Amino acid sequence: MLYHYQKKQEVLESLSSNPQTGLSTQQVEKLTEQYGPNRLKEKKKKSNLQRFFDQFKDVMIIILLIAAAISFGIACVEGDPMEFFEPVLILLIVILNAIMGMMLYSALFTDEELLRNYDFYQTVTLHHSSLSTCIFGILASRIGRHEDAYTYFAQSARMDLDDYHDNFYAGIHAANMAGTWQSIVFGFAGLRLVNGVPEFKFYIPEAWNGYHFTVKIKESVLAVDVLPDGWTITLQSGDAVNFLVEGKPYELTEKGATCHEAL
Repeated sequence: MLYHYQKKQEVLESLSSNPQTGLSTQQVEKLTEQYGPNRLKEKKKKSNLQRFFDQFKDVMIIILLIAAAISFGIACVEGDPMEFFEPVLILLIVILNAIMGMMLYSALFTDEELLRNYDFYQTVTLHHSSLSTCIFGILASRIGRHEDAYTYFAQSARMDLDDYHDNFYAGIHAANMAGTWQSIVFGFAGLRLVNGVPEFKFYIPEAWNGYHFTVKIKESVLAVDVLPDGWTITLQSGDAVNFLVEGKPYELTEKGATCHEAL
């Protein structure tokens, strides 16, 4: 029977149920024995190792690994140390991709898993990519390594000013500028999506008095202010928005509406 098509009384009669008392204990036991418990079957959760290796199933990552193997073979044959630069660079890109995956999908990992992977990759990553420091900084913020996070942010923000990679003569690192912005929004403000709902986790670096940014969530624009006395989020334009701050739900229903809480 498709119960949602039936009238209330028809459903009650088909289940031999009483609207005041519900099913009796005997009925519940009989139905449980016949149909099993009233519970959705949970999927088997993936281990941290499985999640890590799942990132290497991407076609582009496989191509990069093959390219690295070929480049490494050529370098061994030719015996020129400079030829090893390319395979090493490709492997660094693959490692950075794994760290980025943990940053983008941090809700799928426990803090312990994030911390363990962060500590491992921090010791083997050379940060020769201009996008490396901002991604590491965001993940450092997520696991509470605030000093590391600010150091990475500063390196990212001053990448060209201090010419960290000795290649400013070739032009600015434009993508890294976006990474610096992400260090604030995804790092210090802790923005991430949890089951499609934006969640924030705010903190202010010791060297700062606060910060402000705007972010577009679907068709709505939020203005975010984080100061020592607390955070304020204002709906600047668009439809109603639901969001979380450290798991606590909030809603802004109309233009100009604000939410404010102490840090």
